[in-house]
Amino acid sequence: MRIMDEIKNIKYKLYSEPRDSVEKYRLFYNENLFLPDEYYEKILEETDIKSSDLRFYQDSYNESASIFLSDFLDIDKKMILFANGVDHLIILISELISKLKRRMDILYPTFDIYEEQANVQGIPVRKFFLKEDYSLNPDILIEKSKNSFLIVCSPNNPTGKQFDKERMLYLIENYNGIIVLDETYGDFATYSLLDYIYEYDNLIVLRSFSKAYGLAGLRAGYAVSSENIINALRMFMDPYPTPLIVKKIVKSAISNYSYVKKAIDETKNIRKIVFKELGKIPTVIPYPSETNFIFFKTYLHKIVFRELAMRDIHIKDVSAKPLCENGLRVTLAPYNIISLFIKGLREIIGENIGRQETS
Repeated sequence: MRIMDEIKNIKYKLYSEPRDSVEKYRLFYNENLFLPDEYYEKILEETDIKSSDLRFYQDSYNESASIFLSDFLDIDKKMILFANGVDHLIILISELISKLKRRMDILYPTFDIYEEQANVQGIPVRKFFLKEDYSLNPDILIEKSKNSFLIVCSPNNPTGKQFDKERMLYLIENYNGIIVLDETYGDFATYSLLDYIYEYDNLIVLRSFSKAYGLAGLRAGYAVSSENIINALRMFMDPYPTPLIVKKIVKSAISNYSYVKKAIDETKNIRKIVFKELGKIPTVIPYPSETNFIFFKTYLHKIVFRELAMRDIHIKDVSAKPLCENGLRVTLAPYNIISLFIKGLREIIGENIGRQETS
C-alpha cells in the first residue's frame, strides 16, 4: 500500500467546538466566570514584556516556571514540569507509556482525552468503572495492577466528585504501577495530594491554570512528581515548548492569588445554592460537587438541553458517558447568570413533567 493510501486510511477523531461561536451564556466549558476584569487588567499590566528580547530562544524546558512554581508550592523545582496545559501533559505521559510499552488503565466515567491519546499512541487500554454512587473501589484496581499507568481524574469530570482521601492514599501505596492523578479542578476541592508528593514516587499530580486562575486561553498547567518521572517526561518535550509571555502572565496571576482565592470562595458559595435549588426541582437529581460545575440527572435531559439552548443557556450533555445516563453538567456562574439557568430549568421541567423523553 502506498504511504498516501495509508495516511488516508488512518482513523482519527478531531475535536470540534461545542458551538460555532461564543454564546450569551456558555455554561459548558467550566471556565471561571467569577474573576473580575480588574484581575485580568492587573496581571497584564504587571507582566514584564519589555525586558525580554523576543528575538532569542530562551528558558529551555520552562525552567523559569519551575522556579516560580517551586517557590509558590514549596516543592523542589526538579519535581515540577510546566507545560501547555494539562492536555499537553497527558500527551507527554501517553508518549512515555508508549515508549515503555505499558498499559493505560482508565477509571470511567472520565475526561475523554485519556483514551483518545491512548488510541493515538497505540496504547492498550483497560477500563475500570466507578461504583453506582461514583465512589472508588481501590481493591479491584490494586488486584489488577501490574506495572501499568492508572489515570484517575479527581475531582472527577463529569461527576464533580472527589474520591475519598484515605482510599486514594491506600490505592497509591499499594498500586503496582504509576498513578496519574488529574487535579485540574483541585483548587475547588477539599484536599490535594500535592501534599503527599514526597511520600510516593509512583504519583504524578496534574494541575491547571485554566479553571481557578481563569487562564483557559493561555493553555498552561504543570505536573508534579518524582525527579525521575519528571526527567522522563521532559524527554518528550520540545526544548522551548511554551511562549515566554504565557509564563510571565501565569507568574503575574500567581502573584495576584487573592483574586483567585476570592473567586474560588464565591464559586463554592454558589455551588451550595445551586445544589440546594436543583434538589427542589421535580425529576432533577443533583450530585455533590468539589468542582466549578454541578452534574445532575433528569429523565427529561434531552428536552432540558434543547430548550435551555433556545434560551441562550448552553450546558453540557454528558448522558452518553458510562454511568451518566440522563446526565447533564452545568458550569457554575455568578448568581445573576446561574439564577437564569435555575429559573429556565424549573420552567422547562414544569412544562414537560410527565412527558415521555423524546429526541
